[in-house]
Amino acid sequence: MKHLLILAAVLALACTACDNDDNAKDGQSPVFDKLTLTPNPCNPGDSVYATVTYVSAGKGIYKSKYYYKIEKDGEDVDGASWSVVDPTKSQPTFSFVAPTTSGYYTVTFGASQINYSGGGPNGELYGSANSVNAGLSVRSK
Repeated sequence: MKHLLILAAVLALACTACDNDDNAKDGQSPVFDKLTLTPNPCNPGDSVYATVTYVSAGKGIYKSKYYYKIEKDGEDVDGASWSVVDPTKSQPTFSFVAPTTSGYYTVTFGASQINYSGGGPNGELYGSANSVNAGLSVRSK
């Protein structure tokens, strides 16, 4: 009888750990503060390094997909849309090649596919993060 009670307690605890419906409500998407581009201004074709800072890094996430895009006058540069940045749980950083044409560009960074960590790899998708942007000036050759 004692063994049955222990087994029942273990099963109840295991089932509670598997149920992430309630726990997913505790998850929070990151809130981005600022996107910094270096060097800025830059020369055409330079490597540009981007760093994103947080207001809040989020809570309970185990995975997210970060992305960025570059636009000029509201149009994607070179027909490219969103580019994926390798996932990270720390402050996102990435680099890209500056456009080859001089001008003023807008670089936008955001995140999507943010999952709650308590459910492991099959955790619940619970949202996306705000996007942040910064201007990039590319000098004339």
